[in-house]
Amino acid sequence: MTSLRPVPSPTLLSGASLPGQLADLPRPPEVAYLWGQLPPGPCVGLVGTRDPSARGLRIAFEAARRLAALGVTIVSGGAKGIDRAAHLGALSARAPTLVVAPAWLGRATPKQNHRLFDAVLARGGGYLTVASETDALIHPTFVRRNEVLVALCDVILFGEMGVPSGALIAAKFARQTGVPRFVLPWHPSALDTRGTQSELERGARPFFHPTQLVRMLEGRTFENPVYWERSRLAVEAHEAALEWRAERRRGKQRPKGKKARADRAPGAAAKNPRHGAREDDAVLSAIARGASTIDAVVEATLLAAAVVQHRVLLLTLEGSVVKDSGGLLRSVG
Repeated sequence: MTSLRPVPSPTLLSGASLPGQLADLPRPPEVAYLWGQLPPGPCVGLVGTRDPSARGLRIAFEAARRLAALGVTIVSGGAKGIDRAAHLGALSARAPTLVVAPAWLGRATPKQNHRLFDAVLARGGGYLTVASETDALIHPTFVRRNEVLVALCDVILFGEMGVPSGALIAAKFARQTGVPRFVLPWHPSALDTRGTQSELERGARPFFHPTQLVRMLEGRTFENPVYWERSRLAVEAHEAALEWRAERRRGKQRPKGKKARADRAPGAAAKNPRHGAREDDAVLSAIARGASTIDAVVEATLLAAAVVQHRVLLLTLEGSVVKDSGGLLRSVG
């Protein structure tokens, strides 16, 4: 078959150049074809149905965005629905993402995702397949794709899944190979979530917050300094938020006045008040000038996205920043 659109030649991966995880497959591929590059680990897969609810799409998008902002590489299959939301979520965090596809890039499916694949490559991500240029798009091809996708991931998340579902093939392989599995929340408006619920019954854990995965990955080695720094900040912010809420529940009063600024912004700022205060001032100033989203604050302050998210979280808990009915950031006072 001929390609549906012109594409550059891929990098041929074979032997020592193949990702090491693929060697452990029951049927290791002899070759793989890569356009772009393989982003650094840790790699988190996010897959699900092609026909999710609108809420299911938003949940998958947000989970991918938050994880990618930590330096995690989001891996998905490039299909419609949950896969597309996963890749878009990573791109919205200005992070690379990896498409593990069933077909050669020139014959990529679905056609409506061609621009998405171009954006993935432009952002420094990759498009990987073990299918040759002439392989037919038949059921075994998709099964093979799912095996490769799971093998490349340190953790895998499942969005809404019905029965039957291609994502259930990935779920089965993850169970067989011991890849940790998490299930995203789903919405009652979803057409079919039997697959999602069955994964919970089979031992997958509910996903609530990115720090769940950070904790799980502790002790592993990834040559990704961005991940280590951002994940540390995320854990500190989350622990500080939990402590703050616990104190509120115990009825303790938070300190008031300028003198106690570091105490009102727990976590990293409490350990280094002057550094945190400078970041807080920059974020508050940007929001006061009209920056109403995390991306806008990043552009205005030139701070890292993870740092901005961290500071906005703490400023929200402090009461200096709120979100309006449209989800936009607003400063208080």
